[in-house]
Amino acid sequence: MDTGTTWIDMRWQEPGWREAFRLRMAGWLPTDWVTEGVRCGVVIERSDQSRMMDITARGRELTDLADVGTSNDVALQLGNMLAVHEWQRAWFDPNLKMKGGWVTVANMFPLEFRERLVEAFDQSVEQMQEAGDI
Repeated sequence: MDTGTTWIDMRWQEPGWREAFRLRMAGWLPTDWVTEGVRCGVVIERSDQSRMMDITARGRELTDLADVGTSNDVALQLGNMLAVHEWQRAWFDPNLKMKGGWVTVANMFPLEFRERLVEAFDQSVEQMQEAGDI
């Protein structure tokens, strides 16, 4: 292992990453995010079921974890990045009171990874608050 090399995933900068990532984390997107996700080509609405959605090949390409893995380090990196880029804690959970679109559990990230990422995000936000950065 070369300890002098660091790989940084920069796909979050691409249009549609935010929508596809949130959908794979929460299993749900509010209507305005659905519209943006469709516009960016990362999600499509199923014609047979108005509230169900599918993640497109582009959405998977932007959010797939196969190349980076689901380790604690990856969860920590993503949690830090989301905190720095003003991700909101509520975005990790579906809001049943709002209209939106859903995906099946099979299209979501693994539960254990989602839990680690939320924990890393919460820790990052707490550290930033203690430091007065937010």
